[in-house]
Amino acid sequence: MLVHALSECERNPSISETKRCVGSIEDMIDFAVSVLGHNATVRTMANVNGSNQNLMMGKVEGMDGGEVTKSVSCHQSLDPYLVYYCHSVP
Repeated sequence: MLVHALSECERNPSISETKRCVGSIEDMIDFAVSVLGHNATVRTMANVNGSNQNLMMGKVEGMDGGEVTKSVSCHQSLDPYLVYYCHSVP
């Protein structure tokens, strides 16, 4: 798990991707503000703990009438330490 998390954090970003691995909520906020600016809205999604479980998504609608064109997503890495893989792909 550690090798996978490190390789994901160290790989070059994809084309037009901005990415950073962070270890705190404060760093996550700093990264999101650096990409989105100070006028950002936080959205969260319920997660299914563990593996091999299904998550049922309800109706998916565009935010702000589909006008949102930039977003930042952060995913918790399975690592002995709290690490989030954050990225933005327009």
